[in-house]
Amino acid sequence: MTRLLSVKDLRVGFGRDPKANEVVKGVSFDLDAGETVAIVGESGSGKSVTALSINRLVDFGGGRITGGSIALTRSDGSVLDVGPAEERVLRSVRGHDVGMIFQEPMTSLNPVHTVGAQIEEAFRLSKGLTGSQARAATLDVLQRVRIPDAQSRLGYYPHQLSGGMRQRIMIAMALAASPRLLIADEPTTALDVTVQAQIMALLAKLRAETAWR
Repeated sequence: MTRLLSVKDLRVGFGRDPKANEVVKGVSFDLDAGETVAIVGESGSGKSVTALSINRLVDFGGGRITGGSIALTRSDGSVLDVGPAEERVLRSVRGHDVGMIFQEPMTSLNPVHTVGAQIEEAFRLSKGLTGSQARAATLDVLQRVRIPDAQSRLGYYPHQLSGGMRQRIMIAMALAASPRLLIADEPTTALDVTVQAQIMALLAKLRAETAWR
């Protein structure tokens, strides 16, 4: 098994003195290829902060890693210490090595662009695909996340889709760069119980189907 991620004694704080305002204190876990790790806790316990720290997106919300280490094995086999990594390095990690599915797709998707255009942009930025190639890749990934009548959905705007469909779109965008590690930050928030089960089952199927697991 390949060790994809090793988090040791992670500590994260906020504010002018993050060490004095730590909200994550001593989190440790490992993740190997093909595994799923669930971080469980009550609201406000630091689940999302921990998830956002793995690719340092927590920085954009005023958070700082104050202690511990995050060792990420990249697609080229190198191991990156995420904590002290420069922003230019992290930009190449986000999306390519680590994909992210956020809690609320309605606030993550752009309301003035079709979902097809947004996924095509993800392929353009991650793989340099344009035109018909980007469109074909977008259609393929929509089919992979089980979007019914995927061809017609390319022209839909986010508000025209149900919550479950929007979450599938977010999963499709996260898969565009073929990341080795996929982080889902409470991906079933605000969905009814039946749709929650469908999204979780979809993630399990995608993990089993993905060749690089």
